[in-house]
Amino acid sequence: MAEPTDPKLVAADIEGSQLTSSINDFRRDKAVRKMVYFNPKNKQSLIDFITAETATAERYDSVGAQSAGGTLVHPEKVDLPLQTIDVLKVGRDKWIATLNYFRIASGGWGGSNARDILQMRTSLEPMRVYTDGKQGTPEEDDDDKDDPKGEGFGDDDTGTESGEGEFNHFWSYAIPGGSMIMPKSAECGGGQPRKDCSASPNSYSRVVQIPQVKLQVPFAYTVNPFTQARNIGGTNTNSVSFGGNLWFRTGQVRFDGVQMTDQGSAVTSSGVAARYVGYYEFTATPTEFLHQVPYWDDGAKQWHLSLEKQNINIYGGWSSLASLGL
Repeated sequence: MAEPTDPKLVAADIEGSQLTSSINDFRRDKAVRKMVYFNPKNKQSLIDFITAETATAERYDSVGAQSAGGTLVHPEKVDLPLQTIDVLKVGRDKWIATLNYFRIASGGWGGSNARDILQMRTSLEPMRVYTDGKQGTPEEDDDDKDDPKGEGFGDDDTGTESGEGEFNHFWSYAIPGGSMIMPKSAECGGGQPRKDCSASPNSYSRVVQIPQVKLQVPFAYTVNPFTQARNIGGTNTNSVSFGGNLWFRTGQVRFDGVQMTDQGSAVTSSGVAARYVGYYEFTATPTEFLHQVPYWDDGAKQWHLSLEKQNINIYGGWSSLASLGL
């Protein structure tokens, strides 16, 4: 009778196997499985047998059932990926394989390419905003003390009751959200209002602090995921989620680019050792990257404001993180 020529599992999870499950930090989860194999071939043949896309390999589906279409994960903790395999020959055609499972904090490694970490930094960024200049002065009485715009202001925002007066109050400033009209420029020497004799639009502006969020989404792939250079600087054309519970509306997130390095820690099917590791970087702002830009209307002899998107690539819109390669 001919001797068998293919590797075969003899015993699984023998003495020395262990599983560590962290209560507060999932990155500390780890496991070791000790397995006994029959293998008449060399060391690499045994490793290939353990990792092959077959029903006898150490691949498991989402419920821990062995499956050729599964991933290299721990059968009792299917989100814990297999990272290293050590094989040791202990007799004639007898081997002990040590399977080590742990997480790497730079993204989806091993059994999954899914994002599992999000880094972010919040800040306040300066932005110049403008007003229409029709601002009332404080009144003598206290009839308007309950006015949400502030005690002592007129009944409306035109200044008609209190008079336009000097520009001493700033409640009419706003984050860009609608056009506003500047007052007409003063006449020069009895002539018509002109751009060169009017007050600067900056006289009716101030710098405010706008909230901003910088986001980094890590990744780790066996192939370069970044093939979307045309999308750099573009904004999201649909609402987008980061981590499942952090959502942004359409136009609020700009794709800033990628930081990436290559690392020889995986072997592709073609035998090329390469692993691409890095971060996708984004900026989010509630202003949707709109800025107020003053311009002179020579026909109306008046300063106006237009809303313009700035610091973005208007042709680089992207519909989802998946469309960027994540």
